[in-house]
Amino acid sequence: DENVTVNHAASVVCETMGFDKGIDHVPGRLQEVKISYPSHEKAEKKLGFLPEWSFEKGVAAMADWVKTQKPQRFKYFKSVEIENKMPITWKNKSL
Repeated sequence: DENVTVNHAASVVCETMGFDKGIDHVPGRLQEVKISYPSHEKAEKKLGFLPEWSFEKGVAAMADWVKTQKPQRFKYFKSVEIENKMPITWKNKSL
């Protein structure tokens, strides 16, 4: 398993998609998980699954697929279970 920081993930996605406008860093929300160490251990034990691709290769495959898709209009969810601390742009539907 490889640990990927949010900063690294954002950098890889931006680079792969050809986005060069920079990354906006904003304060984290209080309820956000600060550090997580995901593992494939359970999937390996129960399903015999082992990842074959690196994070970067997976992002590249996703980017290839995204580039084949047509733009779509943004759609809000019809209902949201938890509105507590929801971003204001979602709450006010101002996107």
